[in-house]
Amino acid sequence: MKRPNRGWRCLMTLLWSFGCVAEAAVAAANPQDVVRETADRMLAVLDQRRPELERDSTIIFGLVEQIVLPKFDFERISQTVLARYWRRASAAQRSDFIKEFRDLLVRTYSRALLSYSGQPITYLPVRYSADGQQATVATQVSQAAGGPALTIGYRLRQEGDRWRVIDVVIDGVSLVSSYRNSFSTQINREGLDRLIQTLQEHNRPLARNEGGS
Repeated sequence: MKRPNRGWRCLMTLLWSFGCVAEAAVAAANPQDVVRETADRMLAVLDQRRPELERDSTIIFGLVEQIVLPKFDFERISQTVLARYWRRASAAQRSDFIKEFRDLLVRTYSRALLSYSGQPITYLPVRYSADGQQATVATQVSQAAGGPALTIGYRLRQEGDRWRVIDVVIDGVSLVSSYRNSFSTQINREGLDRLIQTLQEHNRPLARNEGGS
């Protein structure tokens, strides 16, 4: 299953750090404040639990499940990723896809948290949609050895007094668009049920590792 490569370890480190926030911060009027505060909080959590994580790195999966998932609109993300196939899918197919796609992202990329080395982050001005219901929080992440900084944009949608992530864009490449293109190819070739089965097969060994077997 093909995934985008450049900078994704750094990207997903920051992506998951975005989810670690108290509800009061989620309700903040300025989405950039949410990103900044949550990044700081995540680094503190990693520092506090580093000895545990060094003994058992699979603890990170539970932390992501508990802290991060409520901050992302996985139904909307899944709907956008499947595009026209979402409209054709049954309720069971939609539910199964959301679960497996969520698990794919959680279990694959939460490991990146363990290798974060404190790269400096620069926050750029927030861009709002015309109706003010969506915002892009742009950041630049410095790289080691003088490499070019990664530009990462978090797309959020406001729901009531909460902001939830609906996409992440790294150096102009959308997480949603990348998976949509990859999944569309497989669905066209083998069907949606086969894609869901492929995701299940990919997640199963990770789930076994998480359980310590």
